[in-house]
Amino acid sequence: MKKILLSSAIIIALLGLAACNNDKSDDKETAAASSTEVSSSSKVTEITLTVDNLEVVADKDGKATITGKTTPGANVAVGFGIVGNSTTAAKDGTFTLKHELDGNEEEELDINATLDSATAKAAVKVKPSQEMIDQEAKSKDITQLAEEPTSDQQLILQNLANQRFNEMFPYKGSKIKSALGVIQNWTAVDGHWFYKAEATIVNAFDAKQDTVIEVTITPSGPDSGTVEITNY
Repeated sequence: MKKILLSSAIIIALLGLAACNNDKSDDKETAAASSTEVSSSSKVTEITLTVDNLEVVADKDGKATITGKTTPGANVAVGFGIVGNSTTAAKDGTFTLKHELDGNEEEELDINATLDSATAKAAVKVKPSQEMIDQEAKSKDITQLAEEPTSDQQLILQNLANQRFNEMFPYKGSKIKSALGVIQNWTAVDGHWFYKAEATIVNAFDAKQDTVIEVTITPSGPDSGTVEITNY
């Protein structure tokens, strides 16, 4: 009889322990679900974005600095950050972006801030400085003589030389060998531009002559001048 009672007591105790374990397991599942719910609700749904200046003037090299403030940790970019500069906002929300103008024309930029699924946008105009405008105009002015012309000056000089050459030698096949036949590239000499190259001249009877030409251009304006060509 004592053995039966002891066995019954052991069974009851085991059933009690199993029930307790099931309750603890349910508690753990509830805690995990609660933690997931809190993590989900912590995502940012709205952010702010302000820029310090709606208009920014670039330096003489066309480089501009854009500053502002947004939600800390947000990604901030010029455009979508694929081509433009991008950064992460500091703990106080401040940010600094860099942008370089492609020419001396004003550009309007979209500044985008993103954090989680939230986004914000601001528009900024970047303007060239007067120094940059003057510098670019000077680079296209052939009255600004130098030992070596700028790429813009060289293009103007070559066009003027080609126009005069075509007037002097109008027949098909006449050409200045400006690619492989250059003997002396454009340079400033005694107040004018000088150039020397090989050329082919074709006359009215389709006869060809390989020759050397010398070109002098005396500037009369930013993109004009008196062109003289001699050949031998």
